[in-house]
Amino acid sequence: MMKSISVATVLLFAATAYGDVDLTVKELPPKLNMRPKKAHKKVAQEPKDDKKDEGKDEGEESGDEEKPDEGKPAEAPAPAGNNDLSGVTGSFKPIPTTARDFRERVKFKINAGIQLDNSPADGDFQRGGLALPGGFDNNRAWILGDAVVAAHDIVLPSLGGYFLTGFAFDALGGVDTRTATILPYDQEALAIKAGYAEYNRDDRKANSGGMWLRAGRQFRQDGGALFAYFDGATIGYRMKSVELSAFAGQRVALYVNTPKGIEFGTTAMYDMKSINLPIKLSADFMGLRYTPLVPDPNAIDTGAELGDQTLIDGDAQNRLLLVLTGSSDITSKGKLEVRARMVDAGQGDGFALGRAGARLRWNLSPTLLFMGDVEQRQGGDLAYDLAAVSNVDVVNVAEQLGVGLAAPVDSTRVGARLDWRKKESEILVFGGGEKADKTPVVTDQRGYLEGGAALAGSPVGSRGAGVWATGQYTYRKYLDGGHDNDQMGSAFGDSSTSGIDQMHEMAVDATLRSSGMKMSARRWRASGGVFYRIYDFSSPYRDVKQEGRGGGRGDLNFWFSRDLRLELAFEAAQASAVLAPEIGLMVSARAAMEARF
Repeated sequence: MMKSISVATVLLFAATAYGDVDLTVKELPPKLNMRPKKAHKKVAQEPKDDKKDEGKDEGEESGDEEKPDEGKPAEAPAPAGNNDLSGVTGSFKPIPTTARDFRERVKFKINAGIQLDNSPADGDFQRGGLALPGGFDNNRAWILGDAVVAAHDIVLPSLGGYFLTGFAFDALGGVDTRTATILPYDQEALAIKAGYAEYNRDDRKANSGGMWLRAGRQFRQDGGALFAYFDGATIGYRMKSVELSAFAGQRVALYVNTPKGIEFGTTAMYDMKSINLPIKLSADFMGLRYTPLVPDPNAIDTGAELGDQTLIDGDAQNRLLLVLTGSSDITSKGKLEVRARMVDAGQGDGFALGRAGARLRWNLSPTLLFMGDVEQRQGGDLAYDLAAVSNVDVVNVAEQLGVGLAAPVDSTRVGARLDWRKKESEILVFGGGEKADKTPVVTDQRGYLEGGAALAGSPVGSRGAGVWATGQYTYRKYLDGGHDNDQMGSAFGDSSTSGIDQMHEMAVDATLRSSGMKMSARRWRASGGVFYRIYDFSSPYRDVKQEGRGGGRGDLNFWFSRDLRLELAFEAAQASAVLAPEIGLMVSARAAMEARF
């Protein structure tokens, strides 16, 4: 349900935002005597990182600290040792001795609340005529949240640490397999996603040169694979035009209990601007030495499911992923990026091409941007964590309508968009498609054509003191479907014509916030949105036209102070009246408090 809403809103906007919270220590903790005025003048401000801020809500106040991206460790404050401290009256103390010193060097944030999910059984039978199993849970309640601790300049001027954990407890003790809302943390109440100490930092602004080290639980997203969590060490070296790193450690399996294995890898980047060439080259390599569990061939065959069979260690495998990227500023108006991915799934076939593509960005005018993409994907490319060798893109599961997830085939994808921006208004037009290189044999191997448009602006007031709204429409037509003129619908034994034939999607979002208030004053932000989708699809049982389903969301954030925030959120979505007639309106509500120290 939550993914359905986020898919409808992801393409709505791309706006420049205010900068992140600047936690960098610009000077060492002072003595009690007053600092000379010249000390303030000598402390240089960090340049704003526009790339990092891209995509954030422009109306976000500088004090609204974002949650760390799960795919990339949140940046801790820059070490004070890399700043210009000339003229500052002060001396470094290994351990904070005052409240002000402690607040500058240690940051703590906790977000905790309760979430209520309701997916009621409305009394109808499932598709196929079966009733829901006994003990089906209409309601679920979660106590959940996350906590972050970041420290810098502890013991040594460049020594710091970072800790990130998420927790969720089922407050009602429901049966996970007999409910319509199954969440990833059903199998684990507490997940430690990061906990490491580091010397210097992997950050361009904070560490302009030299070596950095990190040890403990970390997570990476090299090469576009799923996050690689591991307990180990990382070493890196950064110069003006060269960046190198290497890591190794034991794989960490969050949420799902699978064999761990050893993660290892390395990265490299070379910026050829140092030799007057506008080219940047990078390589990301990640591997996993892994021993999968397989059914015991000597065990007595009882006909049990795989999860109930006796499992033993199989043969150890090396699963590898290599991503090569090159980018070049062709002119002052255009940038070209090419990328390729090689994979080895540990089946003895060695490296093979996973996918290759290119992207062109061109500023046609100061207000008009063109972006074009082309990509060739091989059916054997990996989609996610190397420990779960899979080339099925489950992100698109909501579009498969429950008809099955089969391995993709070789396909070619192209797309283009025009983005016009002027002051607080933006118009986006996009189109593209994907075509299977071979004849599809199952529904989720079929290609598609799509197009649409999105609008963004402030119909009332200005973005900082009024309503900021976005609207989007997308049309997608699937190829080789059951409603083609030369077909009469799906036939038994031929599932390639099952599934979606076409889809219309409409979505509208709006945000309103308080204005003219200082950071220390009470302030609020409210937002909401609705979406509606219309499907035509086929199955061996029947063909369906214009099946509609919709949903909406709303949230309210209220800051009692800079460091204390209340969050209320609500989401609702309809289940498919054809494919899930036994499920009524699905609703989720959450209330949480966030405190920072």
